Amino acid sequence: MSPTKTLKVLIAEDDYLAREKIKELVETIGYTLVGEATNGHEAVEMASALDPDVILMDIQMPIMDGLEATRRIQARSPVPVVVLSAFQTPELIEQASKAGVGAYLVKPPTAREIDRTITIAVARFEDMMELHRLNLRLQKEISRRHQMEQQLTASLEEKKLLLQEIHHRVKNNLMVISSLLNLQADGIQDTQAREAFKESQHRVLAMARIHEQLYRSENLVKIDMGHYINTMGDSLRHTFGAYQVNLMVDAADVSLSIDAAIPCGLIINELLTNALKYAFPHKKTGYVWVKLESNTGDELRLVVRDNGVGLPQDFDPNKSQSLGLQLVHLLARQLHGNFEIGSPQNEAGTTFTVVFRPY
Repeated sequence: MSPTKTLKVLIAEDDYLAREKIKELVETIGYTLVGEATNGHEAVEMASALDPDVILMDIQMPIMDGLEATRRIQARSPVPVVVLSAFQTPELIEQASKAGVGAYLVKPPTAREIDRTITIAVARFEDMMELHRLNLRLQKEISRRHQMEQQLTASLEEKKLLLQEIHHRVKNNLMVISSLLNLQADGIQDTQAREAFKESQHRVLAMARIHEQLYRSENLVKIDMGHYINTMGDSLRHTFGAYQVNLMVDAADVSLSIDAAIPCGLIINELLTNALKYAFPHKKTGYVWVKLESNTGDELRLVVRDNGVGLPQDFDPNKSQSLGLQLVHLLARQLHGNFEIGSPQNEAGTTFTVVFRPY
């Protein structure tokens, strides 16, 4: 026999003789008997009142059977339940498991069988309760993380709106500057001075388009350069009335951060402006190609080419006084890149190439 146990046992058995025999065996083993129920309803009430450590439950009882009593007990205050039955079938075992039964005893049981089965039922119950506690902890952790994710999402959305507002305000401020330059240019009689103001206005607009595209986009940190170049090209063609010049843009899948997009955009603005103003005199038709692609490693290659009249024979880029070309040289160096000017072999026009690192 096992040593004296401290477990409190409740017996639910409607047959007097069977109940007395089980009572005798339980006390022989050394368990503490806290109550005897004669039907399922009594078992439910006594389980709540007496707080037993384990219940020995007969399946077939009047008023309420053992399985229904087990279900109600487990719903109120879970406790290990061992069912007593004269027979066991797969169907009965399945029903008992769903009701919350921890182990089974075939009547009439021996003291050894009762002791072993109670030990198994209590161990299973403790494992089940530990699993339940772990599950609750996991659910709390999941809930906590979900709450944190919601807070992070709200914070990111707030920062996104703030960043959009910043880009919007910067763009508006640049547009104001552009308008002021335009107004000032309209009041200047000197042609060269007026052209200088207009060119400065285009440079400001090139930067404004960056911020406009950012605040209108879902991506607030990267610029779709293909869209940007097309928008700039259409605007410059309208400004110079160069509708006879076809602009061909190839910058698929190239996106730049704002730090790289602004100098790159200014370079493209200068080179497109130069091509539209000087490469096609007297409304001559032609093409301007803009290509931005990966070069080698982490480098990008920008090519702006036209099939216009080309550069003068005596043109020396190192001695050029053009502010636009000087800006391109400076901006290329800002991008850690190189700027080259050339003419296509056996073709008219000019080719401008900038190889740079956008990071």
